[in-house]
Amino acid sequence: MAENRNTYKTSKVKSFLFFLLLAMIFWILAKFSTETTALVYANILYDNVPEHISVTKEGSDKLSFEVETNGFQALSYGFKQPSISIDISRYYKEGDTVVVLENADLVQLIATQLDNSSGINNLSSNSLRVSLDRLEMRKVAVKSMVEIQYKEGYRNLGALQIQPDSVLLVGPLQKLEKIDFIETENEVVKNASDRIEKKIKLKVPEDPELSIKTDEVSISAAVEEFTQKQFPISVQLINAPRDVEVKLLPSEINVSFNVAMSRFNSVSPNDFRLVCDYRNRNEAESFLIPSLETYPNDLYDVEVATKRVEYLIFK
Repeated sequence: MAENRNTYKTSKVKSFLFFLLLAMIFWILAKFSTETTALVYANILYDNVPEHISVTKEGSDKLSFEVETNGFQALSYGFKQPSISIDISRYYKEGDTVVVLENADLVQLIATQLDNSSGINNLSSNSLRVSLDRLEMRKVAVKSMVEIQYKEGYRNLGALQIQPDSVLLVGPLQKLEKIDFIETENEVVKNASDRIEKKIKLKVPEDPELSIKTDEVSISAAVEEFTQKQFPISVQLINAPRDVEVKLLPSEINVSFNVAMSRFNSVSPNDFRLVCDYRNRNEAESFLIPSLETYPNDLYDVEVATKRVEYLIFK
């Protein structure tokens, strides 16, 4: 018997809660279906801006107003701000530095884009002034941020090539004048032992008022195996008086260097000029400093074995 009473009470509670929930639903529907005045904050977007101009940062990007709408729509505006798009090309005339949208223009735009033909009031601004900058173009160099790590015994043959080596940057003149180069993305090429050919992205300027016409470049580098080689090179004495005979000790010095395998047999002692300048002699200790004036520019780690040359003078 007690069990039946408990079942009956539980059933009554469930029925009460059901009708209470139903009543709340009807109340909410009735409440939010009625017309209300909502304060709306909207984002401003600028569309169809002519290619040779830009909207400056001083341009407004927010607008507030009151709108007559139902409660559901008002609630949705609270959760997600609407956006109002302004077609700049409709108001711009060649040479303008400012376009102005009057109150009536703004009301019409809002009403059209919010599907609300009436009830737009109390705009935060009676008119909207949009400041414009004329865009200029400037050619700036591309700076490689590629690091090449070579396999042991290998290195580049000549400089890293970038194509194109400069790009067109577009933006307001005062900003372009502060930029001297555009960097590539950072990248590491490991264990290089063959020619490098690859495309790499450029770092696009973070400033929305700046843009580049090209977003990637090609980089290339000749990579070859290098080996060591050395020659004995005769030392030439320069600027000595004609009436003085000078003997150099030693008269030949070994010059060592690293050379590409493809060039190993084509490099000769005639490609080098090693000199001692008589006018720079150390008279107290009777020595000269040898200087390597000429050698092929594709050699690396060029080293003169002897750092000083003694001399004897015969008169």
